[in-house]
Amino acid sequence: KNVMVMGSWPHAAVMEAYRRSSFSMLPSTCPETFGIVVIEAMSMGRPVIASRIAGLADVVNDGENGFLVPPGDVEALRKSIQQLVDDPALRQRLGQGALRRAQDFRSSVVVPRIEAVYEELLQTTADMPGVKEHHEILS
Repeated sequence: KNVMVMGSWPHAAVMEAYRRSSFSMLPSTCPETFGIVVIEAMSMGRPVIASRIAGLADVVNDGENGFLVPPGDVEALRKSIQQLVDDPALRQRLGQGALRRAQDFRSSVVVPRIEAVYEELLQTTADMPGVKEHHEILS
């Protein structure tokens, strides 16, 4: 009851649905490259129940901003759902943790880190044969 599976929605509608939800779930059974869906839900202050797999476990901190469950473990998923349904204070606490965690993925945080990696790579390779010419072209 109270669960609806929808097709493709505009991004603004998806974000509004997250805002109006109590929590979000992504019980994937295969590896995820990056949990953007999880981050979007977290950015609306909602805890997330996700599978403990690569990509999702890198974003969700079990017990801090949501719960991680073994992939395909229906009973663990059910228990996590029940915890969040039964405990509004827990939902609130994890939702606040989710909001804080989502801030780690803002472009103003991520882009400087990526730039620093590229700068380090450029400095490391600057003395390699043939690289100096590429540096001059990129500058």
